[in-house]
Amino acid sequence: TLFPYTTLFRSPKDSSNLKLLVSDYDGTLVGRDRVLSEDTIEAIKRWTDSGRKFTLATGRQYLMLVDDIKKLGLTNPIAVRGGAEIVDPLT
Repeated sequence: TLFPYTTLFRSPKDSSNLKLLVSDYDGTLVGRDRVLSEDTIEAIKRWTDSGRKFTLATGRQYLMLVDDIKKLGLTNPIAVRGGAEIVDPLT
């Protein structure tokens, strides 16, 4: 479940000044089950389809996220390993 961002994703008109949303992964995009829900994927797709950018900042290593990065269609640089590394998911 996408915890604090659900309302934001559902009401992009109310957040028109926001251009980039950076989210944590564990406990924010995925719960204890570590599953990325279809609702979350759809919410992020609506966000990016509205012309805005989305990316992640997480303590995880990039290779632990590759499958979910593909599911989300992320194209912006991602901060991993607690910000120690910035990865371009397109290269």
